[in-house]
Amino acid sequence: MRVEVPRIASRERVTTLPNFRSAGRTVDRPLLTLLARLQQKHGKAFASEGGLRRMIAQDTGHCPGVSTLQKALVRLGKQGLLVQVWLRAGQILPDHGVASHGTRLVWLPQCRRQRLSARAWNAKQDRRSGHETRMSGHKASELVSKLAGPPAPPSYVPDTGKSLDTERARQLAALADWARKERPPDG
Repeated sequence: MRVEVPRIASRERVTTLPNFRSAGRTVDRPLLTLLARLQQKHGKAFASEGGLRRMIAQDTGHCPGVSTLQKALVRLGKQGLLVQVWLRAGQILPDHGVASHGTRLVWLPQCRRQRLSARAWNAKQDRRSGHETRMSGHKASELVSKLAGPPAPPSYVPDTGKSLDTERARQLAALADWARKERPPDG
């Protein structure tokens, strides 16, 4: 059943569709089904709260209330059924796009061990902290310095005063001397 629903803002009240609570339903099952579908392509689901509310309303014909999704995500996180983090604006999404303000990244654990790990991680996670997928300038310089390794020994650094032709000729002469010394005598 696909219902046409206009775009919904995060905190917007929707009065044109029935509410889950007034119909005696919970949003948990439709939310988990939707997140599983969204996760299939990139391994993690990402959407804003308004986007999730709109997609659930399209799928079920009932629109979640203003705080229904927030409470459901926290409740399901405590059970270890999902992990959610807020992305800061400008962070990289799993589809290599750029996140806007209010985007959350949600991942559904696939086995019992992952669910236990998700439950423990969610218990100590600060919900207000943002998640970064893009490095800041300071972290990038640290990474580059660690990847660069130690500087090359001076014997491998060509003298800047010489031209490339003279350096090449010197290296070829050194290679020829080495080959003469290493070659066994004929006979």
